[in-house]
Amino acid sequence: MVNSCNKDSAVINIPSHAETGANRNLQVATKPEVLQASLGPTNLQVYTEPIENISTEALQIFHQNIQELRWKSNEVLNFLYPSFPHILYFTEHHLNQYEIELIQIDSYTLGAFFCRNTLKMGGVCTFVNKNLNFMNADLRKFSHEQDIEEGTVKLFVNSLNICILSIYKAPSGNFAHFLDKLEKILNLLHSNSTQLNICGDININ
Repeated sequence: MVNSCNKDSAVINIPSHAETGANRNLQVATKPEVLQASLGPTNLQVYTEPIENISTEALQIFHQNIQELRWKSNEVLNFLYPSFPHILYFTEHHLNQYEIELIQIDSYTLGAFFCRNTLKMGGVCTFVNKNLNFMNADLRKFSHEQDIEEGTVKLFVNSLNICILSIYKAPSGNFAHFLDKLEKILNLLHSNSTQLNICGDININ
């Protein structure tokens, strides 16, 4: 089972019938000195365990409500050093589509994202380790600014299908609308052969 959390995130694990093993928590190192970051490539080299040796129990996901990603890519990597997760997921990146596609984080690929077109700020994005085999689930039709914003990827690891549903609801978002869209997404993604993991910031407390 994939397991990760921090004070700004919520992770819900929905295991498949074949899932076994104990939960493992994401280990985050103490934050060292922060380097200057930009929209360009970062200057840290990221190394993770070879993907072929990764089990679903050891797969690591990091979520952060970043509140503008534009200048913080290096800061994130410095914060995580030396234990880099396989998935980076950010809520409230505050970027448009052109800007989010310019973001480069060493050893990661932009896997999925949602950007607001009408309202300011918000948005979600998921970065995947470049050695992972994945696809964008393309669920943008279910996204609605403030109510539910998603960036979902499907991973293929050791002959297993792992779906990571990353979502954000603003504090002012319509909760009933959020639940309606989430139910439709879950009905679409549910499968006995797929491990479904939900992470993000849903602002319900």
